[in-house]
Amino acid sequence: MAKSSTMVKKLLFIALMLAAFLGFTQIPNAGFESVTAGKPNNYNLGSIYGLYPIRDTLSPRTGIHAAAIYGSIPPAYNGAVISEHQMAGALPTGLSGWYKYKPQLGDSIIFDIGVYKQGFFSSAATNNYTSTILTGTTSVYTQFNVPINYTGYAFASCDSAYIIIYPTGNVSALGFNWAHPNTVAVFDDLAWTYTVLGVPEIDKTHAINLENVSPNPASNYANLIYTVSEPTNVSLKLYDITGKEVLKIIDNEHQQSGRYKAVAELTGLQAGVYLYEFTTSSGYKVTKKLIKQ
Repeated sequence: MAKSSTMVKKLLFIALMLAAFLGFTQIPNAGFESVTAGKPNNYNLGSIYGLYPIRDTLSPRTGIHAAAIYGSIPPAYNGAVISEHQMAGALPTGLSGWYKYKPQLGDSIIFDIGVYKQGFFSSAATNNYTSTILTGTTSVYTQFNVPINYTGYAFASCDSAYIIIYPTGNVSALGFNWAHPNTVAVFDDLAWTYTVLGVPEIDKTHAINLENVSPNPASNYANLIYTVSEPTNVSLKLYDITGKEVLKIIDNEHQQSGRYKAVAELTGLQAGVYLYEFTTSSGYKVTKKLIKQ
């Protein structure tokens, strides 16, 4: 009986330690669900970071909130996602998440990621103020993974980290390059990755790897996740059982290789059986069934 009690205590201790570790290795408010006065909590704090606007938007990948950043007219500040938080344990190898992006005149998104240990700072050298990671328009949520490459860092762990994500462009003013007005990016579900491959490997044997729609049956919205193995134009349309087009979800949009999420708004449709059809400019076509409650 004593041995059993001791074993339970050991397991409980391990569970508590694991919970503490996981808590410190997560990004606070990673889905931007905690919001105050239109701004996601735990982001852009302080007198300096507060100058970079970040706004809540009701256009989420999951939950009911996401974070939006915008280009602006100098000397106003462009939007940015900025977070500083505690960390513990192994060093993350990347930052992953989902985004939608509508750039103006070639604007792009920059990631600046760094960690601290005992007062020692290390920046992700390939991402520090120079790497334009995200480019091109995507109207549906697209998965990304930004690798972290440590330079001159003498530790195998860190006790704090920071993330800065902001748009940039060729509007030159006050010694800086600014994104254009009307450039907008939306981010959701950020997470640290601890493996080299933060994004699922793409199936190269098909132009599109279409996952099952969720939920199905659906009431107001249906989520469609798919993977594009090579750059192509994509269309996604919904038809009723007579073959009549009732909803155009994606209209011949050029997309780079990657994993995407499209959301079909079904509130204006009658209950019944529908068919959603994916097509690409390379000639690939797939049709599946969706039930509207």
